[in-house]
Amino acid sequence: MEKLNTLTYETTGRIARLTLNRPERGNGITLDMPNEIAVCVERANLNSDVSVIALTGNGKGFCGGYDLVLAAEQGFSVDSDSTVSPEGSPLDPRVQLANHDPEGVWDPMIDYAMMSRNVRGFMSLFFGETCDWGLAIEAPAADKLDERFEYLLERIARVPVSQLIMMKLMINQTLMSQGLYQSQMLGTILDGVARHTKEGYAFQRRAAEAGFKEAVRERDEQFGDPSFE
Repeated sequence: MEKLNTLTYETTGRIARLTLNRPERGNGITLDMPNEIAVCVERANLNSDVSVIALTGNGKGFCGGYDLVLAAEQGFSVDSDSTVSPEGSPLDPRVQLANHDPEGVWDPMIDYAMMSRNVRGFMSLFFGETCDWGLAIEAPAADKLDERFEYLLERIARVPVSQLIMMKLMINQTLMSQGLYQSQMLGTILDGVARHTKEGYAFQRRAAEAGFKEAVRERDEQFGDPSFE
């Protein structure tokens, strides 16, 4: 298994445990994380001894979403990129840097190819053949809550895998029939559109100049947030 930079993977009994492991950044999502999640889910799916996948976060919280400080202040960094990035591909940071040039022509499909890969990485948990359960234990003091989830996981792990797969397929198709795939596709495209508006470019420039927190403060104080008064 390839070296993991953003999470850890271990098995205990019939449970595969994926733990987001960037506590210093609130387990914020980087370009590596979706791919590493998919790799770990595949490993669990191919392990006949695993029935359940538990997704948790290291530290006080589960996950703070995309690491916007990294993205807004640094953008696509050629030096810090650790994702497997074939030269000239949409994952190549040089390609993304060129595509995010306000003075250039933006190709929305280059952006979509990169961001949709992230979505597929996250959704590997949804489509995985094992019965995947995501747990967000936000405080070490939640020992009793921890014990209840552990009890639940242990019970589920005793169910035959074939039955778990059938139940998961049944639940998943309900969401898929409601337009899950179409909504994700549109959301991913519009995410790129929003980042390439004049407001999106202006915010990233300000974050790079003054820092992400200051850019957020300036953006949001107009709404009367008490924290800015």
